[in-house]
Amino acid sequence: MLVYFIFAVLGNFLFRGITTGIVVDEFTNFLNFSNSIMTMIRMSTGEDWIYIMYDCMRTETDNCIPG
Repeated sequence: MLVYFIFAVLGNFLFRGITTGIVVDEFTNFLNFSNSIMTMIRMSTGEDWIYIMYDCMRTETDNCIPG
């Protein structure tokens, strides 16, 4: 539970601004501690963790220069 607590606090601090995405919605997000801990438990069971990771990687603007 200590590991979940630490990563939920870090997720809340780092990913608070991400509010919408493919899987990230009003219940699965990092806006407050309770949603963060539930999202961490959901990710640790393997349920859609890859989509949550992709939602957290998305940016509003594309700063990549095509190669």
